Amino acid sequence: MSPEDKPIAVLILAAGGSSRMGKPKQLLPFGQDTLLTHAIRTAQKVDGTDVCVVIGAESETIEKSLNKLHVRTIVNSNWQEGIGSSIAVGIREIGASKYHGALILLADQPAVDEAHLTKLLQAFDNNPTRIIATAYPINVGVPALFGHEHFQALMELSGDQGARKILKQNDPIVIEPPSYFDDIDTPEDHARCVEELLKNSPTQK
Repeated sequence: MSPEDKPIAVLILAAGGSSRMGKPKQLLPFGQDTLLTHAIRTAQKVDGTDVCVVIGAESETIEKSLNKLHVRTIVNSNWQEGIGSSIAVGIREIGASKYHGALILLADQPAVDEAHLTKLLQAFDNNPTRIIATAYPINVGVPALFGHEHFQALMELSGDQGARKILKQNDPIVIEPPSYFDDIDTPEDHARCVEELLKNSPTQK
């Protein structure tokens, strides 16, 4: 649990229209799950968190697919504006005073595991005034954990840039992932990712 004894909100961003995929990638199969339900189950394993999902495109269909997961859904009616608007709506809806921070992750990165999310939370527990982000080859990004002092800036986001500007301005602590967290944007990405990840994941076979 965080230093202020408040939970961390996990915001899983799943509002996009999947234009390059041609169908909702949130609902693509991943073992016995979909990409989205896999992300939810992974996040729910992390102690001290409340998991919420921001949906937008195909919201009714996606929400129905989550009936048995006991997860809060937040609908971004302006999802076409980009990922920034989904972050802003999500932070606004969770209720800023209830949470010590928000851990933001994407629904289409199935390589993100419980161990990496736990490392982010542990780093935040030890450095509650710092943003904790994930290392990439040439930059940093999500999953990333923002303290409540950054909530106002997150609520002002818009467009497709996400929280990149906030990360650049605040010198985050960077955590190395076990492997590069590829996004899934095309059918070829999906096929490759499923093959690579599931062959080493007996629980998903």
